[in-house]
Amino acid sequence: MTITNHGNTNENNILLTLPAKFSISTGSGNNRNCSVVGSLISDNLQPNDSCDITITYDNNIATPQATNNIHIRYNYDDGKPSPSTTTTSVNYKVTQASAILAFAPSIYTFTDTILNNNIEKDQYQINLQNSGDDEATNLVFNFSGTGAVLFSHYNSDVGSECTTTLHDGASCDYGVQFGSAESTVAAGSKVATLNLAYTPYSGGTTRTTTATFNGQVATAQSAIFDLSITDTGFAGGNGRSSTPYAIQKDRTSSKITFIFTNTGNSAASNAWLDVATTSSGWSITNNCGTNHSKITVNKNSNCTVEAIPITTTTGSNNLVINWVGHWNDAANPNGVSSDLQQTIYSTVYAPASINITNTLQFKQNMLPGSKFNIIATLTGGYKEPSRSIKATTSKSEISFANNDCTVSSSTPTCTIEVSIMDSANYSNNNTINLTSSDISPNPNSISLNISNRRIIFASDGKWSGNLGGVNGANAKCQADSNNPDRLNSLWKAVLPDNVPYAKAKLEYFTKSGASVLNTNTTTNFAEIETLNNPIIEMDSKFGIIGIWTGNVSDNCNHWNSAEDNDYGLTGAANLITKRWMSDSTNACNNNHYLYCVQQ
Repeated sequence: MTITNHGNTNENNILLTLPAKFSISTGSGNNRNCSVVGSLISDNLQPNDSCDITITYDNNIATPQATNNIHIRYNYDDGKPSPSTTTTSVNYKVTQASAILAFAPSIYTFTDTILNNNIEKDQYQINLQNSGDDEATNLVFNFSGTGAVLFSHYNSDVGSECTTTLHDGASCDYGVQFGSAESTVAAGSKVATLNLAYTPYSGGTTRTTTATFNGQVATAQSAIFDLSITDTGFAGGNGRSSTPYAIQKDRTSSKITFIFTNTGNSAASNAWLDVATTSSGWSITNNCGTNHSKITVNKNSNCTVEAIPITTTTGSNNLVINWVGHWNDAANPNGVSSDLQQTIYSTVYAPASINITNTLQFKQNMLPGSKFNIIATLTGGYKEPSRSIKATTSKSEISFANNDCTVSSSTPTCTIEVSIMDSANYSNNNTINLTSSDISPNPNSISLNISNRRIIFASDGKWSGNLGGVNGANAKCQADSNNPDRLNSLWKAVLPDNVPYAKAKLEYFTKSGASVLNTNTTTNFAEIETLNNPIIEMDSKFGIIGIWTGNVSDNCNHWNSAEDNDYGLTGAANLITKRWMSDSTNACNNNHYLYCVQQ
């Protein structure tokens, strides 16, 4: 304030009466500064002279706009009080110092769209500025709005991170994170408000400032694997428990292919299939990745696993699957697994074969006019089609009935009847060949003799009357060391309840070729009273006794007894009379020989 003497005499002892909270001090203007002591200006102002003072209003309490007067009194003419008081008015108020906080920018949109896979997120640091003239305290941040759950604070670990206070004129950064979004979060725009509450000055009422955040969520797509199965090279079946795959033993053309197709909207990365728990009996080729060699299966692409049965063993060979697939996709960036548990049923069948049997026993000597059967039996295979069996021979005196008979899985057996003409000449080693379309019968030929010659001999071994029945007696004849043809002919013991008859048209010879007997009709051996030659010569070891023959009553309990009170009839092998069959009765505990005759 400039004080000027507009009078025509000197002025001094200038005294200012100030309103409350006002004070004066030496001036600081461009004019001469007044000398001030308290409220008194000690300068002596001559007419038209002036000096400056500084008026200070000092109040720490907010005060509304007000007006008051400053009164000035002085002396003139060396001590005369001024006739009146000079007054000047002052306007004043006290405004509260305050923090003023604001975010910059006040609206922000995240640039990256996140997927609702509970993984993806985006981050931004928003700046907070205090443009006020006091420190802000008690800063509290929170999010509100429909999308608030997707927005959160993250600590950026930088020196400018906002805390609970902010000095006037200062700024800080607050990290805002958008995401992650769970799979249940719908795709679309998301909005949230970042609210900041703070105390603008000590004792002040809480104020708020806000910023708006926008973000976009998209649906995370998944890889979806569909399984299809193809098969090749199986004889039949579909792999179900009711209709297993049919596989022929030792064939390697059968194969099952598992096709895993990604029908989802996301590629499957880091994909691999754990097939370690596959059952034995199958060879697995895995093209769907392993733990050490993962693959990517793009949308609408596929990978395959091939299973080839090991067919070295017949019987059930089921493929028991307990596989686990692993992959990552947009919806599951941390990985997802899926199990495949399944049993594919299969049976390995022995290869089809045609086995030949016949009603010949050994290499039988067939009489002219006789017949026998050839039986073809199909074994193995699966639903085998019909195959014809054909018998052929170069011997015109042998004919066939039901030739070209057929066998199949549904009708596995057929019979060809073989006839020897009545006029057939005697011959040995006649061969009948057997053929089929694609399987060689086993055996594929039969050899037979056409002859009326049969051999009868006395055994080298001797036994009690317990021969094991007639079957035991036959076995002894078949295996006896005197038997001239154990492998190719059938031999039976000459006992009344076993081989009681000499057959018509047959001629019986000794091992040395001497004729023993021949008949035109079938005759009971016991009734033949005369032989052409003895079966054993007189000088043999048999002497005149020793051949078990038997009759209805004397048969050692049908050749099952070795008791001394049971009896059996014996014959003399060196005689040609009826005594050759009926010479004496002996206790069954004695050992005797057997007559053995070729069939």
